[in-house]
Amino acid sequence: MLLATLAGNFNSVSGFEAKNACFLHQAGNASPAAFRASDCVKPEIGDRSGHWSPECPSKRSYHAETVSEMVSKSDYPAAKLFFSFTLIGSLSLLLSKYPWELRNVYLGGTVRRRVVTALRAVVPPVGMLIVCTIPVAPRVRRTDLATQLACNVHNLGACLYVGGYNALEAITLRILWPKLDSKERLLRSACVGGGLFCTFGFLFAGALYTTAKSLGICCMDEYEATAAAFRRVFHLDNSTTSGRIDEVLAVETFGPYVLVNSANQTALALKKAEFWMEEFAGFFVLTSHLLIWLFAVPIAQTALLGRLSEAA
Repeated sequence: MLLATLAGNFNSVSGFEAKNACFLHQAGNASPAAFRASDCVKPEIGDRSGHWSPECPSKRSYHAETVSEMVSKSDYPAAKLFFSFTLIGSLSLLLSKYPWELRNVYLGGTVRRRVVTALRAVVPPVGMLIVCTIPVAPRVRRTDLATQLACNVHNLGACLYVGGYNALEAITLRILWPKLDSKERLLRSACVGGGLFCTFGFLFAGALYTTAKSLGICCMDEYEATAAAFRRVFHLDNSTTSGRIDEVLAVETFGPYVLVNSANQTALALKKAEFWMEEFAGFFVLTSHLLIWLFAVPIAQTALLGRLSEAA
């Protein structure tokens, strides 16, 4: 996640590669074909006189709402890094069976405790696999049922990974509390507390941003239908064959919607809060795993030491 974030080409901690990627406000002498060739996301291309300016009116770069959105384009370096290392991490956790092997996480005993141990071994890594293999679409593109379903399944995976892990870790700490070193208890509890705080902060910021328009919070990302934007800027006439071809090519190139202004003021603060809360929630889960490894004593080693002491 950290490598993916660093590969996201931040601009003032923007969280996404699309710097100054708003649609043209006026065409000047430019043609639709020339605009398509510009690729829209490279601010160095164009006439600085104002006839060819993809800079957003807000003067702010586009900011991804979540880490998942930042890595949603599979051909981007951030997405490739995220998929690769998340896949490796999730498979490693599944194959390690560490909840059954380490004394500071193995609960043993009753059927309920064994169920918790089994869930801990399976639920978080499966959630990670769902997150990395089912990317989300930006909010504006979630217009059809299939895309919405995919995004909901992705969100379920994120809940299993972060929420499921923190819940199971909290249960584990409560049961093993007397047996754990005081330093280990403190550090692992801090990770659970930090993870839960970031998770609820992420959900709260996301809920506020979702309802920002109805709450009168300024100012969210503004989009326009691609076909309408090209007709407005380039005065395309879709009653002619060439005009219809240009309109089809525009939608194929840029998708159904184009960004006309990026979020700023309070709405931008909410997007940044949502993004970084998700980032730090993952960081606390990762740190928790590292602490378990740091303080771990394998069960087999403990049993061997016990037998040796009895023999002595």
